[in-house]
Amino acid sequence: MSGNIVNQTKLPFKPASLKAAEQEASLALYVAQHSSIAPVDHLSEMCKKKFSDAIEIRLHRTKCTNIIKNVLAPHFFEELRTDIGDSKFSLLLDESTDISVTKLLGIVIIYFSKTHNRIISTFLSLAELENADSGGIVDCLKKELKKLKLNINKLIGIGTDNANVMRKNNNKNIKRENNSSSNMKTTATETKVEAECYANAIKSNASTATAIVIEQWAICK
Repeated sequence: MSGNIVNQTKLPFKPASLKAAEQEASLALYVAQHSSIAPVDHLSEMCKKKFSDAIEIRLHRTKCTNIIKNVLAPHFFEELRTDIGDSKFSLLLDESTDISVTKLLGIVIIYFSKTHNRIISTFLSLAELENADSGGIVDCLKKELKKLKLNINKLIGIGTDNANVMRKNNNKNIKRENNSSSNMKTTATETKVEAECYANAIKSNASTATAIVIEQWAICK
């Protein structure tokens, strides 16, 4: 058997370039902040052609996606977690459905940053909902807070829209969570357009305002 062994030519692998890695990470960060991932195929090729020091860039959609998910996202989530620290915070919640008809819960956090010495409002998480009812929303929220290592006892406020599953008066699960934290408040907010419509209607004609309220109530029921 030893006589049949053939020495193969070694493949000339080049060591990874730190400069190229930094350039690819910068492009991925730009894409994550300002655009969808699809244009990165053309953006990276354009950079290679137009900038002499970017010739080693090898960045397309798959690689860009993995850099964002596995490198950039963990770094910025840890940075955000450190910045929040043990501070009290509030959350804005909104349930939505993506193109694949998957129910999602969008979460925005509002807190005071000691690092920047100002109130910060920023994206926190976009989590998949197992159930789109009030119980599913509360369970999903608790899981996300636990995953991000945020103390639920520091939660002092929740802002939602006027969907039935979000309303405080119709949501026993959120009420139960309120009882576990006496400082937590829930607020259902109407849209700016609705507020302006109601205000203008009241100014112009009281009967018109009444008709609008009755119509909206019938729809919500």
